[in-house]
Amino acid sequence: MARAYNKKVRPQKFEVDQQVLKHILPHQVEAKGSSGTLKLIDIPTSPTIVEYESIIIIESTPSVIEVGQVYEDKQTIASVMKHYSVMNKFQFRVKRSSARRYWLVPYYHLAYAVVDSENDASWKWFFEQFKHAYGKRPNMYVVSDQNECILKETSIVYPGMPHYSCMWHIWTNIRAKFKKGHLKLSELYFATARSYTLDEFNERMSKIEEIDPRVKAYLYDIGYHRWSRVHAMVNKTLTMTSNIIESLNAVTKDARERPIVELLEYMRTLLERWTNEKLLKAKGTFAYLGFKFNKELDDNRTFSHKLRVRASTDYIHTVLDGARLYIVCLENKRCSCGQFQLDELPCPHALAALRHKDESYEQYCSPYYTRESLLHTYEIPVNPLPDESKWNVPQHIT
Repeated sequence: MARAYNKKVRPQKFEVDQQVLKHILPHQVEAKGSSGTLKLIDIPTSPTIVEYESIIIIESTPSVIEVGQVYEDKQTIASVMKHYSVMNKFQFRVKRSSARRYWLVPYYHLAYAVVDSENDASWKWFFEQFKHAYGKRPNMYVVSDQNECILKETSIVYPGMPHYSCMWHIWTNIRAKFKKGHLKLSELYFATARSYTLDEFNERMSKIEEIDPRVKAYLYDIGYHRWSRVHAMVNKTLTMTSNIIESLNAVTKDARERPIVELLEYMRTLLERWTNEKLLKAKGTFAYLGFKFNKELDDNRTFSHKLRVRASTDYIHTVLDGARLYIVCLENKRCSCGQFQLDELPCPHALAALRHKDESYEQYCSPYYTRESLLHTYEIPVNPLPDESKWNVPQHIT
């Protein structure tokens, strides 16, 4: 629930996902965004925020605020709205959201294709081309919207490769199939999917069963390993949904109505811009880790100062958080809280143990989170296309 008003309009209550300003009256014109509406989004339960960074806004003074924009974090959107309210002379108030942690991570588009339809033949062709280009690598897996064609063809082209289900698409199916308890189930379901330990998972599943036993049965039939982080056979903390694809689909919605050459050029220029922006951002980061991961580490470090540590061996430590006790094994990069091994980043308990040993954190972070890895990821540019008159078109195509 949120609350929004301007100085000439009586305060009203609004629900999440509801338009705040549906019709702009003449005396309200100063308060409107460029689209004429402002929309509230439930950030804590929206995997949209978790999964795609490509269109996330990081500046606190954007010139335009529009429906559907995605912001870097709660601090950024608070700064944006404060600046916007001053410039446009209106006030806003938002109820404090939950403190659930969420990841904002960089992804890289490896391939895209234009086909006549999504069917067995088109997906088999796509994965064959993908395998020819990238081969088969350790810890590869597929996250999809439970598309039967994808499941079938990946099992043929990549035998034995794990296939996971997008937790957001599962939730939309739950919402459509089962008609009660959506408000409670939403928060609980996503918390269950992101559980770091089996105890957390089982406790939350019991609560889901209390609300609607049919939902628990539905999730069981899908297979816990397909949507639960703690049950996955490979570490898929960073890819809980397929929304990076939905993001690209949304951005290219209008372009898909264009002729094929124009569509492909639109895709190329889009990825060219995104890649360059990512590279510039990585170059502007001077910490050991990329900006997002360094911020997460700083938050964990702040919390770690409240903890007490007792060493059992050189690498095994007991960490006390009030009445709760956690076991950290630095040698295996594990903590009984589950975050250390699944996030592949030192949790507050691990950082407390490292501080107790007077040891640095660098070797305990995933190499994929480092500034160096980000620079290598985006150092290969998406090159411009020459003028059409200079194209070397193969004879069999012309």
